Amino acid sequence: MGSKVSTSASAYPASRHLALLGDSTIDNAGWVPRGEPCVTDQVRELEPNVTMCARDGALIAAVRRQSLELPESCTDVVVSVGGNNATAATTTVLGGDVPSSVEEALCRLYTFAQAFEAEFDIEMTELARSIGPSRRLVICSCYNPCFAPFNVTTVSQPVANLALSVLSDAVLRVATRLRAPVIDLRRVMTKVEDFANPIEPSSLGGAKIAAEIVRVVRTHPFECLTSVMFEMAVGHGTSSYKPLLSWYLTPYRPWFRLTSRTFF
Repeated sequence: MGSKVSTSASAYPASRHLALLGDSTIDNAGWVPRGEPCVTDQVRELEPNVTMCARDGALIAAVRRQSLELPESCTDVVVSVGGNNATAATTTVLGGDVPSSVEEALCRLYTFAQAFEAEFDIEMTELARSIGPSRRLVICSCYNPCFAPFNVTTVSQPVANLALSVLSDAVLRVATRLRAPVIDLRRVMTKVEDFANPIEPSSLGGAKIAAEIVRVVRTHPFECLTSVMFEMAVGHGTSSYKPLLSWYLTPYRPWFRLTSRTFF
């Protein structure tokens, strides 16, 4: 059933080397105020050896090119991509001709989700093949945007959340087939202050993402060849991005609920 990305933790060197792939969920430096840390900076506070290959604005197809930048010493690959593709979902459903019925709108979303999943499946399978069994893969799902608090009126918050739930389920299906752990960012980006704008992480949200990445890399039993979905660890609700060290020490708590709570 395709490449399986896992290996025993004992096979890894004492010093991990994380590679971060994807879009502005990782590469959010251009969206946080000057002097505040981006996600990569915050990962480095916990794991010094980090290579950032993600690029703001990247689509799913860009991951293949980013994977060419992986250093030989890389032990763990974390990818967060699909949000920029997901923005097209609302255009597909609501743009152009207005759907004549609820059924037509849902059919449009279903068609878009099928194409999204097919592309995500191809690119993640290729990524798993290219990094090989000696490196460990962690996949992040998309998070709900923060439209309502930022007064976005082109798309309502409920419609955006619905579209993201369908696409996040697609990410979960692909990760399950690859037996890779999933960080459900819908359960991490839960507060208005986690956002720098309607769709980009702030330093506070970035700190939570960074802490969750490190926690999963350090605690997930990759040797079990199991796909586990991770929610936010206890303590991530702090209003400061500084006290990170206690966060990743929280033992992982897998969860298997496929629904997401609406926070905005």
